[in-house]
Amino acid sequence: MTNRMYDDTVTWNPFKGCEWDCTYCVPSFQRLAKMQKCEDCKSYTPHTHRERLDRIPKGGDMLFVCSSGDICFCDHECTWSIICAIKDDPRTVLFQTKSPAFWSLFIPGLPENVLLGITLETNRDEGYEKISKAPPPVARWTAFYRLNWPRKAVTIEPVMDFDLGVFSERIIDLRPEVVWIGYNSTRYAAPIPEPPAWKVNALIYELRQAEIEVRPKDLRGLEIPND
Repeated sequence: MTNRMYDDTVTWNPFKGCEWDCTYCVPSFQRLAKMQKCEDCKSYTPHTHRERLDRIPKGGDMLFVCSSGDICFCDHECTWSIICAIKDDPRTVLFQTKSPAFWSLFIPGLPENVLLGITLETNRDEGYEKISKAPPPVARWTAFYRLNWPRKAVTIEPVMDFDLGVFSERIIDLRPEVVWIGYNSTRYAAPIPEPPAWKVNALIYELRQAEIEVRPKDLRGLEIPND
């Protein structure tokens, strides 16, 4: 299945589910749940689909693994099975989480095609507990920074209001291959504190000045110059 969030990307979900209860995600997975036959998929309860381990879809330049959940809730045995299944895939293989410390155990066994991603909506911790049960942004960034892995990516979506100097420096310090950024695109989601367009534009400028590839997503008509 192709992915709407990332261009030329195919998704594969041998594991699904999440327990972060992010306010901006709830309307989205509730809508998608109506189309699911699996009861755990309907409730977004973390669970595995081991029958999919030998059914990796073809196509695309990137394979986004466990896009319908956060892999940090996957048991270790299944995680190793997933890693073994993708080790020879010629594409870039993206994993994304809000708990990057999860990867500490698996770093020695990761193949070179793996791109480890983090969702980082802001640099601000204050009030974040009202948005999500995920680790606060500062702790999340720190854990990701300490991960000894050369290939990293950052998704700033939905972007929340941030401190420009602090946020740009922290992202640059991660040395990501790519940064995706966009506003909340989920209809009927609970409101979140969002930055003005000028600040998003300035952040993108700072990252590109640091020679980081930035791929804009839903920016609500904000015109961003090409790299």
